[in-house]
Amino acid sequence: MDIIYAAGALAYDPYTHEAIVHSVMNERSDITNHAVEAGISPDFNPWNLVMLGAVISKKNEVPIDLYSTACGCWNEHIMKSWQIMAEIDSSPLRFWEIPRFSPEIE
Repeated sequence: MDIIYAAGALAYDPYTHEAIVHSVMNERSDITNHAVEAGISPDFNPWNLVMLGAVISKKNEVPIDLYSTACGCWNEHIMKSWQIMAEIDSSPLRFWEIPRFSPEIE
């Protein structure tokens, strides 16, 4: 089972690397456009845009069995991107509720 962790701190991982390598080798520069067309902001982080675009375009060379998002879905774009990918691949989606640190509260 391949597990992908969606967290803002993980800006570079093997999945994103693989998607970028395949897009460059196959001369596909429009991967992120697929994510924007699905409703994700073009200003969103490149990691999620590449990952989501690769899955939507069906040019994803990496098999995925489960999408798992950490950091509690604190950003609506992150939650939306993972939901779109899970629907496209008919894969389960698991949310891990992890509270974020807030210096005002702590």
